[in-house]
Formats: sequence, C-alpha cells, structure tokens
Amino acid sequence: MAQKYPQDEFDDLSSVHKVGAHRAAERGWRSARILIGALVVTALLVAGVYGALQIVRNGSVFNEYVAASDDSASAEASTEASEAATDDADATATETASPTETTTPSAEPEQTTAAVDPYSLTVGVYNGTSRSGLAATAAAQVKAAGWTVSTTTNAPSGVRGQANSVVYYSDAAYADAAQQLADALSLAGGTVQRSIGTTQLSVVLGTTYNR
Repeated sequence: MAQKYPQDEFDDLSSVHKVGAHRAAERGWRSARILIGALVVTALLVAGVYGALQIVRNGSVFNEYVAASDDSASAEASTEASEAATDDADATATETASPTETTTPSAEPEQTTAAVDPYSLTVGVYNGTSRSGLAATAAAQVKAAGWTVSTTTNAPSGVRGQANSVVYYSDAAYADAAQQLADALSLAGGTVQRSIGTTQLSVVLGTTYNR
C-alpha cells in the first residue's frame, strides 16, 4: 500500500503558482541577462577602440596643422625679410641717386692767355696822314719807350685819312702790349683792334696825332 504524504502546493494543479513554469522562466531570464551583458561589454569595447582611433587621428591632424602653420609662419617671415631687404636696397639706391647728395661739378677754369713781354714785340709805324715825316717822329717815340721798330712808312690807302690813330695786334696774346703802346704814344682818341697780319704790333697814325 502506497504511503500518503500531507497535501502541499504541488498537489494543487489548479493553483496559479505553477512551480515548474516559474523555475523555467527564471532560467530563461538569466540567460537573457548574460546575453545583454555580453552585448553591453562588446559595445563598450567597440566604443573604446573607436574613441582611441579618433584621438590618434585628431592628434595626427593637429600635428599636420601645426606643421602647416609653422611652414606658413616661416614663409611669411622669409617674405618679410626679403621685402625689408628690398626696401633697404631701394632706400640705399634712392639715397645714392638723390640730387641733394650729388656734387655740383666745378666750373672749368677760364683759359687765360699767357703774359707776353710787350717789349719783346716788334712795332710797325705807318703814317695815315698827308703830313710828311710823321711816321719817323712817332717811330722815334716808340723806340724811346723801349720797343723795337721794324717798319716806318706810309699807311696803305685803305686806312689813310682816318682821324683817330689805331694800334693793331695780330694775336690775342698781344692785346695788353697793344694797349701799353697806345698809352706810351698818348694817342688822342686812339683805339686798339685785332687785325690779320704778320706784324705783331702796328700803329696807324690818324690826322689827330699831334707830335
């Protein structure tokens, strides 16, 4: 004969608390939690790896940016140095070419005629009047003043009959000597003129000559 036990909750099949079904559901929820935990851990690992890659990438980009900035700064510094050197060169060229810095060329010295000893020159005495012996009288006066008389005669017809006596000189260097000769003869109204001739100094006596 079978042994009888006291009635408990397992003997009540109509009870809502089905022990077997409850235990089976509890085992299923545990498996789900393990799966969810594994997924969460996996997601965290993936997120960590992705974040590390982003940090490395950002650091690389930052380094490239810094390098580019350094290159740009170096290029700008080189350009500024080149422009400064160009400005200095232009300023130096401008100062060198400035009209205020140029020296005004000195005027060329005037050419002066070498002094000539007037008494070293020969004198021709010509009578330009109708008075006889006037040339000889003037020649004697010229010799007395220290000159050498080379010719004593009547003047050519082209210069005869003029009122004023004239002292002619054949070279520009003799101008002062001609003036001294005119002063020595005390020629009234006499003039000194340049002429073309072989005689260094020539005296043509005019009608106003009174000796």
